This record gives sequence, structure tokens and C-alpha cells, in this order.
Amino acid sequence: MLDGIDVVYCAISGDALPQIAENIVSAMTEKGVKRLIFMGAVGIYNEIPDDIDGEDNLDNEPEQIPNRRAADIVEASGLNYTVLRPGYLGEGGEDDFVLTFKGEPAKGYTTMISSLVKLAVKLISDDALYSRESVSITHDAVLGRV
Repeated sequence: MLDGIDVVYCAISGDALPQIAENIVSAMTEKGVKRLIFMGAVGIYNEIPDDIDGEDNLDNEPEQIPNRRAADIVEASGLNYTVLRPGYLGEGGEDDFVLTFKGEPAKGYTTMISSLVKLAVKLISDDALYSRESVSITHDAVLGRV
């Protein structure tokens, strides 16, 4: 199925996500496809500050477990991946976002759909952009916008 494919973009959720991640990584490796953009969720690294919405962090929200396990599988692969971690999706401007990286506190827990689409298009177009990184894209809860 991956013949002639340059980029795989996975935006699936649910309990089977770790198995899906394993299958994608295996198929891509077998077919020589290098670029994977994999959607996880903000909170999988317990990066949402409690004063913003720490209830959605992995330690407090069991539904985050499959997202984290899948991200771990992707990060352990030899692929040119970007783990993209949006929050709850909502309406808003395409430039209404802030990026944070694995190990940094998130700036929010919501993501504007148009900003997620804008970043996704950039990631698909530039295989070096945020290569082998986990990036959170959220609306800045403190500032209201970037």
C-alpha cells in the first residue's frame, strides 16, 4: 500500500493506537518510506501545567496511555518522524498558536483546527521541519494568542 508514497500522516486515536503505530512503523520500514507525521495529544508527557489544565496529563487521564505508548513507538523508530501534539480542537485563526517541544511546559490545551492544518501542510512540504521531534501546538492559554 505504500508504494510511491513519500509521507505518511497518521491522525487516529483510540485504544489500538500503539498497535497501529507498530504496524505503520513496520510497513514504512519495509517499504523504505521515511517521513511520518504522527498525531498524539498534548499531555502525554505531563507537560500541561496544573494551572492551565493538568487534569489532561498522562498521570491524571488514563485515555492518554495509548497516545503515549504510540508516541514512544514512533520515537524509537528509525523514521524521520514528527509527533504532532494538539489539544482539544476548536475554531479560530490559523496563526493563533504557539509551539512547545518535548520537555517544555505546554502553553495551553486547545488547538485551532486551522492552525493545525497550516502546520500539517508545512510538515508535509518540508521533511526537515521538526524532524525527529515531538511538537505541541496549542492556543496560548495565558496570552490568549501568540
